[in-house]
Amino acid sequence: MPAALAVAASTAFQLRVCTGKVCKKQGSPQIAKFAQDLQLPQIEVQTCGCLSECGNGPNVAVIPLDGTRLLVLKHVGTPSRMADLLREVCGAPVDEVLLRATELRLAGNAAAVRGRLAQAAELYSRGLALEPPTGRHLLLSNRSGVRLELGDAEGALEDASAAAACCPPGFTTAAIRQVEGLLKLGQHRSALECMLVACERHPAFEQTDDYRRTLADIQRELQRSGAA
Repeated sequence: MPAALAVAASTAFQLRVCTGKVCKKQGSPQIAKFAQDLQLPQIEVQTCGCLSECGNGPNVAVIPLDGTRLLVLKHVGTPSRMADLLREVCGAPVDEVLLRATELRLAGNAAAVRGRLAQAAELYSRGLALEPPTGRHLLLSNRSGVRLELGDAEGALEDASAAAACCPPGFTTAAIRQVEGLLKLGQHRSALECMLVACERHPAFEQTDDYRRTLADIQRELQRSGAA
């Protein structure tokens, strides 16, 4: 993307990734999620409606926050292309190990959606083996989910607990995965305690539908076991 190199001397940017009908089919939601998961401090990533040029996407608008002109880039359809955009246009460093680990995570997600759970678990494991500088909690929580589906409740709980130990504030999926593993192992009281710990660490969790649904699952299992 050489035409993009002169876009700005700005040090902060907003990226808007088109998730219109055509770009969505080309994988733009996954590309937006990839950029968001990098958690680059100078980059804000949002999704948006059509940016025109349908069929040439996924399209991304790069908006320098110093007020200079925006740029719309086409064909940003892979994590590698998004990484190039971030480096060349925004001057944001993207760690190569993190990029590869994220590609493996996205491939694992795609395998899981297709029902290829063992393949998904193997892809997540390969991502973890790279020891990426960030994002381990995402790989761990995803592998926890597929391990539970594969019948490995203990492995699922181990991954979920590791994810909970390294995740940033606000990431509650790890706690939900912990609860799922504990319930599968019949540890209903521990599941309830896990929810209390999650609420202390993530205060907004208690106001979410995920919290209410997970708490209802725990209460139902407590009633069934006669421990309520």
